Amino acid sequence: MTDQIDILRSMGIATLIGALIGLEREYTHQLKGEKGFAGLRTFMFYALLGNISAWLTKTTSPAMLPLGFAAVALLVGVTYLRGSMMEWTDRGMTTEVAALVTFLLGALVAAGRVEAAVAFGVIVAVLLSAKPTLLRWVERITTEDLYTTLKFAVITFVVLPILPNRHYGPLDAFNPHEIWIMVVLISGVSFLGYVAYKLYGPERGIALSGLLGGLASSTAVSLSFGRRSKDNPALAKSCAMAITVASTVMVARIAVLVVVVQPSLFRILWIPLAALGVSGVATSLWLWQGSRHDTAIEGGLEIANPFRLSTVIAFGAAFAIVLFLVKAAGKFLPVTGTPMVAAISGLTQVDAITLSVAKLTGTTFSANLAVGAILIAALSNTVSKALIGISVGDRKIRRPLLTALGIVFLSGLATLPIIYFF
Repeated sequence: MTDQIDILRSMGIATLIGALIGLEREYTHQLKGEKGFAGLRTFMFYALLGNISAWLTKTTSPAMLPLGFAAVALLVGVTYLRGSMMEWTDRGMTTEVAALVTFLLGALVAAGRVEAAVAFGVIVAVLLSAKPTLLRWVERITTEDLYTTLKFAVITFVVLPILPNRHYGPLDAFNPHEIWIMVVLISGVSFLGYVAYKLYGPERGIALSGLLGGLASSTAVSLSFGRRSKDNPALAKSCAMAITVASTVMVARIAVLVVVVQPSLFRILWIPLAALGVSGVATSLWLWQGSRHDTAIEGGLEIANPFRLSTVIAFGAAFAIVLFLVKAAGKFLPVTGTPMVAAISGLTQVDAITLSVAKLTGTTFSANLAVGAILIAALSNTVSKALIGISVGDRKIRRPLLTALGIVFLSGLATLPIIYFF
């Protein structure tokens, strides 16, 4: 009795998976006015057939599942060839491939992998319905973006595994494998931000451009919107908002990097990050209230692809140098040297100092000192963004930008004494 209930339950789940995929195909065909070879009911049968074939494989013959798949593949192939010959046009195979996948998902349910089958069924339905979006994405991809993706794959899956995992140099500060892991981590975060910006940012308004652009490079956002205020002073407040938003994204980057490298630091680090983040969001909303109608970004935001081999090598070198300085400061001048290195490093970027300090926590200095150094770097970077914005921008950007980032700076600075007593 229990086996029969399990079989019926398995068949029911498989049928629902087929219905989900079939519903998407049926809707898409009707929307386009096309006549598809398989719709809602057909996909339900494909999933059910895969499920039954898998159960028969368990109870009768191991050949039942391969035979069932071969039969479905033959049917799908014949239908595809017949449709191509009748239409005399090139046609895709998306629905046909989805049919074969649906059969296998039905079999996967019978194998007891229900969660995986349901998850893959949802993914298949999403991919099928995402064709217009995917096509728009492809239209925005440049040759440089394609090569960049391939380069990222090379440095991650080819270069990283062959680098020696040993310590070299003074204070044993240089480990090629560990340094390259950090390079891959930062490159990945920046590249994902760049991709998100290209896909969603340029045509969605200043606030979202500042947000997504900040994921790729907050410095580039500060420069670009500072110059934009110079070209169009009427947009000064909106440009100040974009720079503030991009600077606030720095908080999220720090959180992600610390959680990945040294999760235990977050027990203390959340205090200054919360102060920086809340004040950043609040001041961004304040600036947005006064610039709600300034949504267009004529000409787009000037964000270059952050993943170039020269950039990757430069960050690797910068990280190695900062790591050495932090390690030396932690050994010889832990109280004064580390904050000084953090302040100087933060003027250009917070990634290298954040990774360096997080990596050495527990060996070179305490968690409190590490969090203090990260906060100092973040405050230094906030000052840097303000200076960049007002130096290249119109004079009308100075007051809103300095007010917003000044509040963020003071909010973070107020948490500095708390860190050492937490």
